[in-house]
Amino acid sequence: MRAGIVVTVTPQDRIRLEAIVADRNTRQKHAARARVIVATADGCGTTGITRRSGLSKPGVWRWQERFKREGVDGLLRDKTLKPGNPTKDLRGERTGRSARGFATRPVLCRSHTTTGDTIGASSRTVATTGTD
Repeated sequence: MRAGIVVTVTPQDRIRLEAIVADRNTRQKHAARARVIVATADGCGTTGITRRSGLSKPGVWRWQERFKREGVDGLLRDKTLKPGNPTKDLRGERTGRSARGFATRPVLCRSHTTTGDTIGASSRTVATTGTD
């Protein structure tokens, strides 16, 4: 284990971690994270934990630190956004598509199909009217 990281596993946490590992319906990433903590509690070194869990050393250290800070719930939480969720830029404004489905950022060059989608007309109407 990395110097300075001491992981203390309570009996309740250990029961919960072993249940996560044993449950066949658990996501594999959660089971691997739980295996890291169980192996750490058993006194295995980082190399032994990497062999047991299939994670890299930085991955092992990451989950040890997260468990130390947040407990079992921290292992089951993901920091990433799910696909399709709106993202926010630095000002806190949504980027990508707005609630109406139009692009919120200005488009510098539009084809007749994107212009038609934006104004609610067919692409053929836009192409024949010559808007640009």
